[in-house]
Amino acid sequence: MSLSEEEVDIERYVAEARPYILEALQSPSNVSNTCLKSVAEVIVNRAWEDIGYYRTAAAMCQIIAQKEYEQQVHDVIPTHTFRRSVMETCADIFKNHTELREHGINYWIEFIRFLSEIYSQIRSGTRGLRGIYDILFGALDVLTKPPCIAAFDEVELLCSVLRDVGHSLEVDSLDQMNNLIASLRDAFLEPQTEEWARGMLLEILELRASGWKLSPSVAEYYYGGSES
Repeated sequence: MSLSEEEVDIERYVAEARPYILEALQSPSNVSNTCLKSVAEVIVNRAWEDIGYYRTAAAMCQIIAQKEYEQQVHDVIPTHTFRRSVMETCADIFKNHTELREHGINYWIEFIRFLSEIYSQIRSGTRGLRGIYDILFGALDVLTKPPCIAAFDEVELLCSVLRDVGHSLEVDSLDQMNNLIASLRDAFLEPQTEEWARGMLLEILELRASGWKLSPSVAEYYYGGSES
């Protein structure tokens, strides 16, 4: 997998970071640990600041993390600087998720979309960043609680992520999925939860109960067609 400068949209990064980003995409071992850390930070931050960029940012992280792993696989003490910096940056952002949401719900939503996308991409082939699912589980759990559970866009995001990667998340961490489903069930039973939200949560509860594949009759009820 590769990305062109146009796909990366390199001109919208600060000038000082551009050469290091491009070099990291080609050969992260040629970039100092300090600069690799900065590359991780600017990519992750752009993922939530630039609406719609999260897929490109996730692809960039996947490429650099994979090449870093391949270049260090035989090292006695691999540093995995980029991988570690991506996870640390994501963890720091999530730790301040209340402030991020207050800054703008769209930023919070884009951050979760990025977590889901990078988890999906990296799970398919990159070693070393799988721990990102811990942060994703935490973010999804926040979406089951007020004030997020009262906002349509956030409930829709919660359900969309679980439709896309719920099965994979369960395979990777059954205990965390059980805890998340318990939070969904609590939200479903909460008297203050709106009826529209209950309907969306019920779909996910039924999807999980059926092994993440709805029966034709249930799929017909929710989507008007079969769920592949």
